Amino acid sequence: MMTAPRNHSQTNEPKFGANLDPFFIAHDAAAQYHLDENHLAWGTVYEIARGITKGQWTWAAVTRERIEQLRGNNARAAHQVTAVMQGREVPRMSVGELWCVSCIALVRRMRFKLLM
Repeated sequence: MMTAPRNHSQTNEPKFGANLDPFFIAHDAAAQYHLDENHLAWGTVYEIARGITKGQWTWAAVTRERIEQLRGNNARAAHQVTAVMQGREVPRMSVGELWCVSCIALVRRMRFKLLM
């Protein structure tokens, strides 16, 4: 849930604080049931809702088949949401994992060159 600030020009309330009106984004009760039923990780659910909020897909596109493809923990599934929801090939690694593998390979090459 996100919040929108209230108009503070007519009150003595601080500009930033706890007096915020709730602003609900990307919620669908039926979809939430299926997400919970399939035990999707919170980060994966967040990425699905974020895509809906950004207009990349709708709740109607969150089908049972797509939900089943996104089962697993955050590290395994959250980075796959965009590809699954857009019907593209799912990346084997997240960007973070790919970056780590690249850095390790670079360090190994540098260390090998230093030893020669």
